[in-house]
Amino acid sequence: MLYSDASSATELLFHCCEAFSCVCVSMQLFFFQIEELREMGLPTKEKEEEMWDVQTAITLLNRKLKSLRGRRSESVETSESDGPTLEMFEEKQLLATCTALRQEIARCKADIIALDSRLNAAIAEQQTSGNIGRNSETLLDEDNESFWRDECRKEEVRRAELVAQIVEQRRQCCLLRAKLELNAVKQPALLVTRF
Repeated sequence: MLYSDASSATELLFHCCEAFSCVCVSMQLFFFQIEELREMGLPTKEKEEEMWDVQTAITLLNRKLKSLRGRRSESVETSESDGPTLEMFEEKQLLATCTALRQEIARCKADIIALDSRLNAAIAEQQTSGNIGRNSETLLDEDNESFWRDECRKEEVRRAELVAQIVEQRRQCCLLRAKLELNAVKQPALLVTRF
C-alpha cells in the first residue's frame, strides 16, 4: 500500500496507535480472565488461544507502527509480507510455558496446603496421646539439629542448581518449538505425484 501524501500517512499512524492501544487493553483483559479461570480451576485453553491471536495482532501492529514512525518522507509504504516470524512463535511458546508453570505452581500450592493440614493433624494427634514429650527430647538434640541444618542447606543448593538447569532447558525447548512451528508454517506443502 502506497500513501502519496503525508496527511494520509499521519492519519494511518493515528489509527494504528489507536488500534494498538485497544488491542493492548484486550490483551490485559484476556490475561485477567485467564487468571480468574485458573483460580476457579476451570479450563483456559480457549482463552489462551484468543490471547495468542491478540498477541499476534499486537506484534503486527507494533511492526507497522515502527515502520511508519521511521519514515519521515512524503510517501509511506507498508509491508505486505507481514507473515509469521520466529519471534512470534517463540513468544507463543514462552506464553505456553508460562501458563504450564503457573498451573504447576497452583498444583504445588494445593499439595503444600494438603501436607500442612496433615502435619497439623499429626501434631495435634501426638499432643493428645502424650508422645510429644519423648519426641521433643530427641528433636532438640543440638548435634541432630546442626546435622539437619547442614542437610537442609545442601538440599537448597542442589535445588537451586536443578531449578537453574530446568529454566535453561525450558528456554531451549521453547526456542526449538518456535523454530519447528515457524518452519512448518514457512515450508510449502509438499505435493507427491507418482508416475
